[in-house]
Amino acid sequence: MTIHIIYQNYLNREGTALSIGGIQTYISNLSDIFIKEGYGVCVHQQANKEFSVDHNGIRIKGYKYLGADAKVYKYLYSRAKEHISSDDLLIFGDDAFIVENKICKTIAIQHGVFWDKPERLGCSRLMFLADYLVQSYRSWKTINRIKLVDQLVCVDYNFVNWYRALVAHPQLKLEVIPNFSAISEYKNQKKYEGTIKIIFARRFFEYRGTRIFADAISRILEEYKNIYVTVAGEGPDEQFLHERLDKYGNVEFIKYQSQDSLKIHADKHIALVPTLGSEGTSLSLLEAMASQCAVICTNVGGMTNLVIDHYNGLMIAPESDDLYRSIKLLLNDRTLMAGLARKAYEITKESFSLEVWQNKWKNVIAGLER
Repeated sequence: MTIHIIYQNYLNREGTALSIGGIQTYISNLSDIFIKEGYGVCVHQQANKEFSVDHNGIRIKGYKYLGADAKVYKYLYSRAKEHISSDDLLIFGDDAFIVENKICKTIAIQHGVFWDKPERLGCSRLMFLADYLVQSYRSWKTINRIKLVDQLVCVDYNFVNWYRALVAHPQLKLEVIPNFSAISEYKNQKKYEGTIKIIFARRFFEYRGTRIFADAISRILEEYKNIYVTVAGEGPDEQFLHERLDKYGNVEFIKYQSQDSLKIHADKHIALVPTLGSEGTSLSLLEAMASQCAVICTNVGGMTNLVIDHYNGLMIAPESDDLYRSIKLLLNDRTLMAGLARKAYEITKESFSLEVWQNKWKNVIAGLER
C-alpha cells in the first residue's frame, strides 16, 4: 500500500529543499512512521515546473500550477489521482485541501480552528453583522468539506467541541492526536538564582502575539534589571519589534531552524506564547514545556489542552496587561517558576512525546485497514 499525501508546499516550488513550517514538520514525522511500517509514501504538491524527487525516503511529485491559490487543491487532486489505486490511502495534509475522492479511503488532518483570528471589521452593528456572516460562511464551508473524508484527525479538542456544538448529529469519525515534542536532554541544568532568561520564539505575526508581547516586556524591562530577553524568529512584525526593543541592552534577536528549538530553549527560564488566535496544540508551547521552561500562554485554541493554570504553566487572556502581571508573578516567585517548569516537562514527557504521537497514528492506520 502507498500512502499519498496532498499538501501545497512540502518542498519549495523548485523541489530542492524542505519548506519551513509546522505542517511540513508534521508531514515529515508522519512519513517516518509510514516508512518504518513498510508503506510507500508519496507527497503531491504545487511546483513552478514538473518534478519528481526522493526526499528522505519520500517520493515528492511537483505539478506545475501558477493559477489561483483558491483552486490549487482541486488541481493537485486531479493530478494525484492518476497515481492512486483502491488499495492505497489518501491523506489531505490540511483539511482545507479536501476534495471528494471515491478511489480509496481518506484521512484529513485538522490543525486547529483558524477563523478565530482577531480580524474584526469594526464595532458598529453593520460591521459586526458582516464579520459574523464571514465567520459563519467559513464554518459552513469547513463542515461541508470534512464530510467528504472517512476520518478526520484533529490536533486538539477545541475543534472537536466546536464541531459537536454546531452539528447536532455528527456524521464523521473524529480522532484527536495532539501535537508532540521531542524531549530536551538538558533537564535539571537550570538554576533559578541570578539573571532570569525569558524567550519569545514565534513567527513574527501580530496574531502570534507580537504586539502584546512587546508592550508587556517593555514594561518589565523598565522595572527589572536582572533579566535577559531573547526574541527568536522572523516575520512581518520584525521591524516593529526592533523599534520597540532595540533600545534595551539586555534584549537579543536571533533566527533559528525548527529543529533547533529545544537547543535555544535549553538555558531559558520563562517562555511566552501569547497567541491571539489560530492555534492548535502549539508546537512552540510544547517545545518550551519539553525544555523545562515555565510557560505563560493564552487561553486560545488547543493550548487549553496542554496547560492547567498554575499547575504546569500560567494561562491568561490574550491581553498585554495579563501577560505583564504573569511575568511579574514568576519573577517575584522563583519557587513557583521552578515548580511550573518541572511539571511542564513531566507532562510533556508522559503525554505529548513523539512515541505517544506515533502509537496513536499507528492505531488510526490499523483501524482503516480492517
